[in-house]
Amino acid sequence: MATLRTKEGNEKFREYLNNIPEDAPCPLCHREPIKRFANFKVINNEFPYDQIAEVHHLLVLNRHVPGKELTPEEI
Repeated sequence: MATLRTKEGNEKFREYLNNIPEDAPCPLCHREPIKRFANFKVINNEFPYDQIAEVHHLLVLNRHVPGKELTPEEI
């Protein structure tokens, strides 16, 4: 399977996925933001696509909800 991560980056990501405890909190919700907005926050991607970018940020909701519960502002 093709990936945009280096071999080392992909191995680190796979190891992380294989070791997540069943009761682990959401890995995105508890991250410290770089910047916070009314409905979203910007966080660093711990497993960036390092073949194409040195820095990779993620834009995630401030609250953890199913898609059907999004407000119009969040959509």
